[in-house]
Amino acid sequence: MMRTQNNFFERFFAMKKYLAVLLAVVIISTTFIACSKSSGKDETTTAKESTSVTVENPTDKAVIKDADAINFIKTSYTAKELGLDKVKEEYSFMISSTGVKIDGKQYVKVAANVMKKNDETAANGKTTFSLTPVGEFYISYDGKNVLKKDLDSGEYTKLENRYQDYKSKGETVSSTKKAKQ
Repeated sequence: MMRTQNNFFERFFAMKKYLAVLLAVVIISTTFIACSKSSGKDETTTAKESTSVTVENPTDKAVIKDADAINFIKTSYTAKELGLDKVKEEYSFMISSTGVKIDGKQYVKVAANVMKKNDETAANGKTTFSLTPVGEFYISYDGKNVLKKDLDSGEYTKLENRYQDYKSKGETVSSTKKAKQ
């Protein structure tokens, strides 16, 4: 009788061990599956994030872009020609990294903005600033057209294209530097 009872306990404990291992495998696998799955909302966010990282800068195709576009506007035109002569505050030029389509043609946008420190700080305690646009200028991707936008009416005025003069000044400066070396 004792032997039968021992046999029963041995089988019972052996069964418990197998059951415990099986249960552990099921729990681990379902946890892994649940964690690896994501909701549709997360997939959309991930897709947007990866897309924005891999997208080529649209203004890369422009002849005049980046700091060169800012320098071109700043040095080729007077404040009066740009409509900035009546701006009392100090302004700075900034460039948009995305192209702007005007009448079916792509342009690089250079904006003149007045930057003001806000009285209130951000939630993290850092100082915040506001930008007030005082001028917008557009250079066509091919470099042939320069437009000034009237911020009140939204209309565009074509400016004289001085890119050849600007470019030759840049070449003169670089050739002068080479001659001095």
